Amino acid sequence: MIRVLVVDDHAVVRQSLRLLLSRDEDVACVAEAASVEEARRLSESLEPDVILLDVVMPGAKGVQEVPAMLEAAPGARVAVLSMQDDPGYVSEAFEAGAAGYVLKQAADEDLVTAVHEVAAGRRYVHPSLRARVEAALAQGTS
Repeated sequence: MIRVLVVDDHAVVRQSLRLLLSRDEDVACVAEAASVEEARRLSESLEPDVILLDVVMPGAKGVQEVPAMLEAAPGARVAVLSMQDDPGYVSEAFEAGAAGYVLKQAADEDLVTAVHEVAAGRRYVHPSLRARVEAALAQGTS
């Protein structure tokens, strides 16, 4: 069972993500957090496998929050939720320690695939971004 903590400041987004994840019998949303502080606290006590982290939240510093999440739950892997479809943001997220980059407009199956890939120790980049990220890396830019 893949244990997931969903972090987003919008209740409707958290509940929607929980609902989507609950459709997969191998995934359990163990908690939701509305703030980075709450997410850190829950991460320490619940030890999730995957933290789905919205990087645009009040009081948060974007992808700079990823190391704090990993410190709070050393066994977890972070998948960033973002509306930004720029390869530079993807590179920045991975440099901060994220293992996945999921666009908020992802289809249901993309989100579940991302959770499985990240939990298995692999990197995940939303399919619509993958080719652009690879091209940017090949050119030495991000």
